[in-house]
Amino acid sequence: MREALRFATKAPTTTEIDALFTKALRRVQDARLIITSTDFPEDTHRNSSIIPLPYKATNRLTFGVTQQAQDADLVLRLPLEDKDGYISFETGITCQIIYHPGKDDCLLVNHAERQLRLTNFSSSPALCVSIGEKKSHFLQPGMRRISIDGDNKDSGEYHLAEFWLRERQFDISIRTANSPSRTKRGIDDGAEENVNKRQKRNNDLTGTTLIRPLNKTSIEPRPTAIGTESTDARDLALTSSVQKIPNKTIVSLLDLANGEEADIQALQDRPDSSQSVSAAKGPASYQLRRVKQIAATASASVFHCIRSSELVATKVLRYDRESPLVSSSLWKTEKNTLEKLKHRNVVALKAFDGRMLAIYLEPLPESLYRGVRAKYSQSAIFQILLDISSALVYLKTIPIVHNDIKPRNITYSSQRGAVLIDFGLATSASKWNAGGTLWYLPPDLLTSNSRGSPGDIWALGITMLYLLGKIDYPEEKKKKTTCPEEDSERRDWPILNLLHNDENQIKMKTWLQYIFSVRAKLSPVYVGTGISKLESIVFHMLNANKELRFNAEDISSALESSMAAPLLLKV
Repeated sequence: MREALRFATKAPTTTEIDALFTKALRRVQDARLIITSTDFPEDTHRNSSIIPLPYKATNRLTFGVTQQAQDADLVLRLPLEDKDGYISFETGITCQIIYHPGKDDCLLVNHAERQLRLTNFSSSPALCVSIGEKKSHFLQPGMRRISIDGDNKDSGEYHLAEFWLRERQFDISIRTANSPSRTKRGIDDGAEENVNKRQKRNNDLTGTTLIRPLNKTSIEPRPTAIGTESTDARDLALTSSVQKIPNKTIVSLLDLANGEEADIQALQDRPDSSQSVSAAKGPASYQLRRVKQIAATASASVFHCIRSSELVATKVLRYDRESPLVSSSLWKTEKNTLEKLKHRNVVALKAFDGRMLAIYLEPLPESLYRGVRAKYSQSAIFQILLDISSALVYLKTIPIVHNDIKPRNITYSSQRGAVLIDFGLATSASKWNAGGTLWYLPPDLLTSNSRGSPGDIWALGITMLYLLGKIDYPEEKKKKTTCPEEDSERRDWPILNLLHNDENQIKMKTWLQYIFSVRAKLSPVYVGTGISKLESIVFHMLNANKELRFNAEDISSALESSMAAPLLLKV
């Protein structure tokens, strides 16, 4: 696999790069990126989105990158030394290219501990920008070179790679419920503004693609034929019968309203293009019909929809509010976590589409949230605690920590039972996460800056206080509650740097003191099978000492034990 070439300083000429890009595009017509570098990526054999190509030039290999359903980004590690050791930097250069779901732009993040230089060949004259350590830079479609300075003044500049960022290779169109069925590929056929905008693109046309030839300073447009047909699917779309959607142009799933249908179409599926050598995992083209809203938060929109004749819950990350780095990270975390999980009390992953930061989940009942004051029967609370403790026992075997257990992240009905949802902040048991919801954070953060499985138990304990009616809904901090003394404790505090900020520690300690006062009123032991049993379990779930705090196995054992047996305390 490894074919590293000798000197990264000996970069190919602009003419050679132009030739490589032209050949590569003929081979991988649905490529989102075409890259030339000294070596293929290390994960090429594991990543179906990376297409190694046989085209070579001076110190360069070529590969295409498609954007498939699993791809919200591309993490690219650029080697700095070859197999003979002619170039000796301590570490390679790692870049991350994050695809924007709502437009053709991307965000390039420099994860290296050195400055990168980015040369834009698509401008005339060529423009250079510097991207500092751990900094980012927005990219529009075009051709660029990544370079770094050598370790000393005499070593010069090292040209690591060249890449061509192309426009996104899929379209989303929206139609109303009364629109006639499509007979052609899905685009808002009557929406002239949308069609015109797409037709104005000058380097992604079917049949004819405009390549900018490279020279020493710039790239100028010239046509290069890559298709076998000359008719553009966008021209065909103009004659389609799909009804015009007023005021809607380039759209996303966040634009979808109840009763409307979204048609997601990969450009490679159009009838006039030859079959691409890169087949995406799962369907690249499909339809969604939105049914109704489920929830809307600062980070995501969740709604029921029909996908491939199946009712699913669709979760779309709000990339319009969060930074691309944050939203793509949340999407990848939840998708990667849910792919590993299979348990009755953990939400099931049905499908996903990283192109739109969408996750398709099993439809579930509503969450535990019931307003400021919850009203649940003892039997329902018993079942909820039993189900979620079972889920936590299972997560420990993976091992996964949820990091955001709260009423809104648990669904329940008497028929389905309780199900744990929203794994966007989940981590492996060995990693720490600074996210979460303030009022469910464990006291462990104040002493050891740790969370883990004991933190999940604490958060579930706070949730149980709400279900038992012992506290009002913690997030209702801006509303008057039924407990006046509780109102003053509902103040936000940042999680980051909690150990080094006295003011934030005071705020958290004030809230914890209130929780401990509520805990003190619970029954520490139970007699019989009633509410005292639930209270005693919650009492031990909220132990300030995480070593003495009940774990998931303790909860399950206590709930499943004989109703008449005394509760065993941890010592």
